[in-house]
Amino acid sequence: FGPDGNLYVANFGNGDVLRITMDGTVQPFVTIPGDNNGHLTYHDGLFYVAARDANQIYTVTMDGEVELFAGSGERGIVDGSLLEAQFSLPNDVVVDPTGRYLYVNDVVDASGFSDTSPMVLRRIELPTPAGTSSWPGLQATPFRVTSVGPNPSGSFATIAFELDRSMQVDLTVFDLQGRVVHEMADAKLSPGAHEVRWAGRDRSDRRVVPGVYFYRLETPAGSQSGPIHIVR
Repeated sequence: FGPDGNLYVANFGNGDVLRITMDGTVQPFVTIPGDNNGHLTYHDGLFYVAARDANQIYTVTMDGEVELFAGSGERGIVDGSLLEAQFSLPNDVVVDPTGRYLYVNDVVDASGFSDTSPMVLRRIELPTPAGTSSWPGLQATPFRVTSVGPNPSGSFATIAFELDRSMQVDLTVFDLQGRVVHEMADAKLSPGAHEVRWAGRDRSDRRVVPGVYFYRLETPAGSQSGPIHIVR
């Protein structure tokens, strides 16, 4: 999810990134160089997109400005400066909870990819925000999701989170079209550990169809989202 509440999806079939609005409308957002994207992640005003066939990582602003972030474009497993390092087939990307590092899932064998190809997790230190000497994420956030499980699940998922202080918490489940499936919590909660269970049902108490759903924990101090896989 982006900060505007819309869902952004990287298309594996080409370089497109799509925006899915809350009413289910699918719109083109940007096109990333190369014909095959991996995953994307959002952090602090930027999407980070793994361009698999380009062997590079790109950033995208909310205004749709695309910029090369890392990777020389040559296929390989070579560490170095951002624009000199080589990636093989970068796929999954995620920013760690501190906001300091971007982790990239890459294929070890630069000659190609198969179901048995070994993978390696590579780490990129993100630039320090302009005008500061530290990463904002290194300051302790007053809330955090500690676990979501079982995930995948055949019937239910429990979302566990911690609050450092009393605050309003809204916990909602969305489908892939950005539609609200179930509102799990909407209350001011006390500090400490909390658990909320979603029984895999919608607001009409009907069992949801198998697929990927997303929870969003919203507080006055920020929000955190993640997938929930429902299987049968």
